[in-house]
Amino acid sequence: MGRAAKGEGSIFPVEKGYRGYITVNGRRKYASGAKKTEVAQKLREMKNQRDTGVLAVGRSPRLSDWIAHWLKATQAEHTIKTHAGYQEAVDNYMPAWLGDITIAKLTAEHLEDVYATLGEKYAGSTIYQLHTVIRASLSLAAKRGKVPTNVAKLVVSPPKADPVPVRPFSDADLDRIYAAIDGTDIEARWMLALELGPRPGESIAFEWPHIDFDEGSIAVRQQLQTVDAKLRLVPYTKTDAGMRKIPMPGHVADALRKHRQVQLEQMAKAKTWGGWQDPSEPADAVHSFVFTSSRKPGWPITPSGDSQQWRRMLASAGLPHVKRYTARHTAASRMIAAGIDLTVIAEILGHANVNVLIRVYAHALEERKKAAASLLELAWSRNGAPYPAPYEVGSGLIQPDPAGSR
Repeated sequence: MGRAAKGEGSIFPVEKGYRGYITVNGRRKYASGAKKTEVAQKLREMKNQRDTGVLAVGRSPRLSDWIAHWLKATQAEHTIKTHAGYQEAVDNYMPAWLGDITIAKLTAEHLEDVYATLGEKYAGSTIYQLHTVIRASLSLAAKRGKVPTNVAKLVVSPPKADPVPVRPFSDADLDRIYAAIDGTDIEARWMLALELGPRPGESIAFEWPHIDFDEGSIAVRQQLQTVDAKLRLVPYTKTDAGMRKIPMPGHVADALRKHRQVQLEQMAKAKTWGGWQDPSEPADAVHSFVFTSSRKPGWPITPSGDSQQWRRMLASAGLPHVKRYTARHTAASRMIAAGIDLTVIAEILGHANVNVLIRVYAHALEERKKAAASLLELAWSRNGAPYPAPYEVGSGLIQPDPAGSR
């Protein structure tokens, strides 16, 4: 009997049965079994995986090591805060025993056990964050041939982020808020939030070059975020849906002009102005923030300082405390109610697609569907009265059919 073709492998007897191997990229991959036919079957499966490019090559890394590699390799694709959130999910919620398992031996059952245990203590959104990291890192491993398949995709009931109830301000609430901020130095800040809905981190990162009064637009280019107790300026990439231009209504532009005039007067009186820089910026970087700190003239407002200002504003309006995102939800809900095209709203808010808008603001869309019934009634009526039935078309007008034959 001749030798097997190169790369086809070999089977030989051992003390407790048989053992065989095939060669993958110059390295041997072994299989063992009690019978020769059993080993032959395993080798055939391994050869098929090798030939289709999904057979793991080389020593399989531990899950924790592979995730660390994935986090480092993809860091440039994520914002600083997103990357920090992924790292926090792994550090705080992934059990050590799971991280010690090699990705080649990891199973969906391992993940299901972990998620079930975590579910007894933590919210679904917390577990979802960890699952997102594991699934994404294993997708890369599968593409690289480190594992034959992504077992995270085989989990029976993968974690889901908890739905966040959206409760926009009512008309009465808005009347109280606008009365509270009228004529104050925070009027432009919260008018912008309530009517155009930028994210809080985007709002406090606005700089005057981003405001185009002639065009009537505001360019969203960056966010200010607190990461590891440090204020960081996070620029959007060109492919990020967050990088966009939003329309600026005339009354919002007037509020910003007034705000600018007040700020120029403050600059004239201040001994020093500005000087804040992100640690990663060059030494000659200069910023001109629209909304600035009351303690450090010309410096940006921190997220915590902005949140405190929001809290004080609500208190002065006689309203209970809610998160700053309520302003964003209010803007979105009112744009939907106004009948603005959903694609346009998604672009204004910086959503990647309309599906996010539909999922988050289902309540506002439901009200819009109810209003659509009245519009349909009007569209299918003549002179304000419903069309009679049965009917026929004649002389360009819809007329009743006297014979009632239709």
